[in-house]
Amino acid sequence: MSQNSLQKYIKILIEKLTIIENSRLVYKQLIELCGVGKQFECVIKKSNCFWSLTIKSISFLIITELAKIYDEQKDSIGIRKIINISSQNKNWFSKWCEEYGISQNEFISRLEMRYFDIKDKREKLKEIRDKELAHNDKYNLFNQESICAGFTWGDIEDLIETAYTIINEISVSLSGCEYMIKFSNYDDINNLIKNAYKGMNNVDKLN
Repeated sequence: MSQNSLQKYIKILIEKLTIIENSRLVYKQLIELCGVGKQFECVIKKSNCFWSLTIKSISFLIITELAKIYDEQKDSIGIRKIINISSQNKNWFSKWCEEYGISQNEFISRLEMRYFDIKDKREKLKEIRDKELAHNDKYNLFNQESICAGFTWGDIEDLIETAYTIINEISVSLSGCEYMIKFSNYDDINNLIKNAYKGMNNVDKLN
């Protein structure tokens, strides 16, 4: 294994994590704007088939892709793999560790601890994925707080944040490169919903 290979894995994970995080942000805005009892609930009701499929697709993507990032199978490119590679090649981080006054073992231990701290959430995520996304019922799709019993959108945020932190800690200490995972226009869903609402009102006036 070479440093170039590790950097390649990091870029793959960042690309996937970027899609996951921006999907979460879009989902969150949809629920905040158009959930039950919300200002633009009528937009979803007007085109229920389209929006139901859209919301289901977004939630499916978030869960399945995030589960892949935390997949621990031997051939999977995930957080566990890049931690293992880093642990097996501690000397790659010697310059960075020396500069910041920590040992290579301490650096790896910090990564391992971050990963261990979300063990319960990782296991719950895998359980949901393996049960074919049991949260895809109508109540939970429009419930911003809960995905299924014992697992919340807050847990999803923690899993994303932990993955992001681990990836960037390895990347920065390896090459000095820090990644961002938020699109500059992730909130353009606001314009779509508001324009759809205006369009509905205009059509109603014409009729």
